[in-house]
Amino acid sequence: MSCPSLRTGHQPAGNHSATAILQFVRFAPVNRRNLRWLDPVTLIDFTALKQVLPQIRGYEPEEVAIGRSTSMVYRLVSPEMPTLFLKAAAGVDTSELKAEHDRLRWIAGRAPVPSVLGFSVDTDCSYLLIEGLPGMNAAEVPARFRRQVTIQFALELRKLHSIDPGECPFDQTLEQVLRAARARALAGRVDESDFDVERLGCSAIELLGQLDRKRPVSEDIVVTHGDACLPNVIFDEGTFRGFVDCSRCGRADRYQDLALAARSIKSNFGGQFADEFFDAYGIDDVDAEKVSYYQLVDEFF
Repeated sequence: MSCPSLRTGHQPAGNHSATAILQFVRFAPVNRRNLRWLDPVTLIDFTALKQVLPQIRGYEPEEVAIGRSTSMVYRLVSPEMPTLFLKAAAGVDTSELKAEHDRLRWIAGRAPVPSVLGFSVDTDCSYLLIEGLPGMNAAEVPARFRRQVTIQFALELRKLHSIDPGECPFDQTLEQVLRAARARALAGRVDESDFDVERLGCSAIELLGQLDRKRPVSEDIVVTHGDACLPNVIFDEGTFRGFVDCSRCGRADRYQDLALAARSIKSNFGGQFADEFFDAYGIDDVDAEKVSYYQLVDEFF
C-alpha cells in the first residue's frame, strides 16, 4: 500500500484502493473536519477510505486530541451504530499501529480490550479500526468516581500482571526498551518539551547517561500494558471497561505500569489517590527508585 502524491485538493479519480487512505500533499486542507495536518504534512481522505473500508460507511469522524499517539486518531460516530475508532499513520509511525494490532489480537480473551475490526499496514502508511468501548477515559471521570476508579484500576492491573509472562510473545524488558530509547534520542525523535517538570531543560542525550547509571539490577517480569496512564483505561462512571492504546504491551517489570499509573493518578486526581492506588494493588513497600526510573524511561516515548 503506497501513498502517492496529489497535485490538487480534490478526491483522486479512478478506482479507490487502500492507497487513498493517507495522501501526502503540499497544500493546506480546507475542510478540517475531514482532513488533518501532520508532520510530514499528511491528510486522511474519508470519502476514499469508505470505499475500501465499508465498516465506516455512515460514520462521521471526530478528531481525538487527548493522548500522545504518533498516529492520527479519530472517533467515528453515527446516531444508529456503535462508536468506532480509527488510527492512521504514515512513514516510521506505522510500526506503532502494527504493534498495537498484534498486541490487541494477543490480549483479547486475556484482558478487556477493543476488538480489531480492520487493519492494513505497509512501509508507507497503515490504519487500524477498532471498536469503541462504552464510557470515557479515566482522566475525565467525574470527581465523585475518582476513588472508585483508582482502586479498580489497581485491581485490573493486578489481573493483567497475573497473566503468565511465558505466554507473552512481546519483549518490553529493559534490554529492548533502552535500545529503542537510545535510537529515538539519537534520531531526534524525543519530545523534550514534554518532559516531567524535574527534567525540563535537559536534553534527551543528557538523560541517556541516567538510563545506564540508574538501571535497576533486576526486573520483576510480568505482562504489562506498557503505558498504563489514566487516558489509556476506559471507565463507564466507576465501572472498568477495558485498556486501550496497547502498542507497548509486553513482558516487563511491573513497575513499568505502576510508575506511570501513579504519576498519572497524582497528576489528574491528587497525590493521596496515588497512595491508595499502591494500597489497592497490594504493595506495602513501594520501590521509589524503580518508580523514578521507569518514569525516566517513559520520557523517551
